[in-house]
Amino acid sequence: MNTLKVIRRIIELTTVITLSFIFVCGALAQEISWLDINGQRWFSSLQEGYDNTLFALQYNYMTNYSSVFYSRDTGYSWTKHSFNYNDVYNYSTSGDWIVMERYIDRSINPHQVFLSTDRGVTFTRILSEDYFWHDAVTITDSQEIFAVFGGNYGSPNAYISQYKDGTWSLIGNVLPISIRIRRFFIDGRGNFIINGYEGFGGVIISTDRGITWNRSLETKNISVVTADPDNNLIAAGMNTSEAVPSGLYRSTDHGVSWTMLVETGDLYFNSLAADDSGNIFGATQRNILVYRMSDGTTEEVAPLQGGFESILLMSDGSVIASSYDYGIYHSKDKGMSWIPHSPRAEDIYSITLTSRGTVIVGTLGNGILRSTNVGGTWEHISPVNFPPYVYSLYQGNNSLIAGTEEGVYRSSDDGITWDACNQSYFSGSVNAVCGKDNGDIFIGTNFGIYRSTNDGSDWTLSGLDGIQVMFLASDDSGRVYAAAPTAGIFYLNENINSNWINIGPVFDDIQSLAVNSTGQIFAGVYGGVYVRNRDTGVWEKISFTNSYVYSLSINRDQDILAGTYGGVYISRSNGLSWSFAGLPGSTVMSMDFDLEQNLFAGIFRGGVFRSAVAVTSVDTDMVALPREAALSQNYPNPFNPYTRISYSIPQKSHVSLKIFNSIGQEIVCPVDERRDPGSYELVWNGGEYPSGLYFTQLRVDGVIVKIIKMLLIK
Repeated sequence: MNTLKVIRRIIELTTVITLSFIFVCGALAQEISWLDINGQRWFSSLQEGYDNTLFALQYNYMTNYSSVFYSRDTGYSWTKHSFNYNDVYNYSTSGDWIVMERYIDRSINPHQVFLSTDRGVTFTRILSEDYFWHDAVTITDSQEIFAVFGGNYGSPNAYISQYKDGTWSLIGNVLPISIRIRRFFIDGRGNFIINGYEGFGGVIISTDRGITWNRSLETKNISVVTADPDNNLIAAGMNTSEAVPSGLYRSTDHGVSWTMLVETGDLYFNSLAADDSGNIFGATQRNILVYRMSDGTTEEVAPLQGGFESILLMSDGSVIASSYDYGIYHSKDKGMSWIPHSPRAEDIYSITLTSRGTVIVGTLGNGILRSTNVGGTWEHISPVNFPPYVYSLYQGNNSLIAGTEEGVYRSSDDGITWDACNQSYFSGSVNAVCGKDNGDIFIGTNFGIYRSTNDGSDWTLSGLDGIQVMFLASDDSGRVYAAAPTAGIFYLNENINSNWINIGPVFDDIQSLAVNSTGQIFAGVYGGVYVRNRDTGVWEKISFTNSYVYSLSINRDQDILAGTYGGVYISRSNGLSWSFAGLPGSTVMSMDFDLEQNLFAGIFRGGVFRSAVAVTSVDTDMVALPREAALSQNYPNPFNPYTRISYSIPQKSHVSLKIFNSIGQEIVCPVDERRDPGSYELVWNGGEYPSGLYFTQLRVDGVIVKIIKMLLIK
């Protein structure tokens, strides 16, 4: 592919802001409501429980809720735990046992501890003393329960406390130093290890259940300690100054002495894991660090730039890592390669919807991701089996076609497996792919246009020989158009010796091409689009943005959507006027519609978003204002996991829309602000909540208008 084109696109890509799972807009607004379909994120504290179940603590920044989730498929899909409190700040699990710690915002007894011995089916509160506090509750592999006990609230003294036979008892002696505990860890030999937050140097260790304590690594700011399968201790720290850089340390004598394995500069370690091959994995503020004791080498294996919160070695040998912003990654080859569980952090460059409704995403550098359930879960097609750079995707009559850095690839099984299909005809990058209703497929290369009449099995040179063709498009009549940055815009005249006829000037900043049902041509450039007058052949530039228009897509009603590095714009006037349509701050590299006219947008390092409802033309002049405030029954109902909630207000008012669970706890408040008169619709995703009855309450200026019942069935 043209390196200049990729560089031009990438150098302008700004940091993408994290978007809410839902955006709400009124019926009178042009802005589209968008759904985040990149799966769950905001996970930390990964742990493995019964039957290889993966647990994690999620802090939802949108709601300020903190809850435990679990996954039975290595982190691809997640379910909120039935312990239905939203203030869980710590948990621990071992076998069928699980302990949950709540933190209630009050000065007396803010910590509450609950225990389940039946895999979380039922819980019993095991800490009820209102003038004591326990913290950092931990279950050992032998299912002993310990915690750090602070005496009366506010006391500087701290002991280890054990829960046994329904009673908490202090064991051992007071800790030898005042410490704000970051982590309380018990290794496989039963040794107690404690490290603190910033300002406390080193670790304190007891090998006799708290009777005596020893401090080591005093001059180091240790942020995390773990043990390898042989119960050797591994510690890592944070960089506090040039004099005290971050490092990775190992002790083979229960913390009496330590060996620095490697100095790690400015890294801040959040979590550690170690396997039986001498590999140490660190989740840091920048990336994943892997240290291999076999040869003493260290590398930052960078699936993304953004930082990781937790890392875990599973019993099957795979390594799972979680990032607050980008979700879950895992490695099956001891950290050599990492598999993303969603496209959220990927350099998305192309997107298409297959005939079966599968979402296919092409990336710059990490192959393809696909989702068969509208983004509920994602599968990664590894670059090991597929070229890493994917420039264009097209759903043909029989096969899915991908234009890559290594030519054309074809899939006949909805994107699961791919085969190269151009080796004997040409080599090099395929920049663009499009097709006609009769099944013919066209590809744009760095040296002309090729055509296949048998689903990609054979190819012939169609024209523009020796010219770099970057973009292709076709209209409803089957006419094919091509854009070459150095030669202009062409269409294929099938009636005159299949010649390519030049109809447009050279746009050296062209980034996208689209054609509507009547043959109106649109070329995306910096600042807006060029539109060709069908009668005069004159090209006119319509400016509406301070960005390149990276993608253009046209719906069934002939509305035009433009993707920029500032979000999406829409024109309902054949390109003459434009309005903002959402995804602010996002670099929208590609878009496509499904059969129901839902719009999918691929965002560079931001994932995939889907319009909450179909994008169709609305005659806004004909929209009547509602006569009274109203809340409609959600649809569908029952639902799984999405449902639409509609309401209307006759005048500008303060609107509060809240959703409650079956016992009356508020779980989410998607609307709490003043709104203009009009009709509104939002889409609620109940995927993180258990099956059951939910209630939606609408208040307008403080007065309850209506409450509806909603039934979630999974």
